[in-house]
Amino acid sequence: MMHERWMYEPIARLFRSLGYTVLVDSYRVFFWLGSRPDIVAVKGSEVVVVEAKRKLVINRRLMYQLFRYANFADRVYIAVPRNYSLDPWKLIPLVFKGFGLIRVDREAEIVIEAKKIGPQVEALKKVLVRVVKER
Repeated sequence: MMHERWMYEPIARLFRSLGYTVLVDSYRVFFWLGSRPDIVAVKGSEVVVVEAKRKLVINRRLMYQLFRYANFADRVYIAVPRNYSLDPWKLIPLVFKGFGLIRVDREAEIVIEAKKIGPQVEALKKVLVRVVKER
């Protein structure tokens, strides 16, 4: 079974090249959030969350997960392998809600830029920024 962890390093390199401090495998740090983002990137006070998926299945579970991240992140992305065939109709809910899309192979590329949608809980965001910067 192929896991999505192979995507973490290319995504981390992408955000580091954009000037972010990146925390990979953040589930060890953010277990208290309920949902554990795969990657958290911080630049200044901006928080970006990336959820990596082997395939893009838009369902209630995924949307719930992305909206939970939007409670404490400024931008939320979903990352899928570049060789995964995307149905454009599946992207409509993501784009409509402001979520971004990253395609990954050896390198990561932002295909759809996420809109600034959050955070809804500013205090939670401040804790998150502090934790990432201290790591």
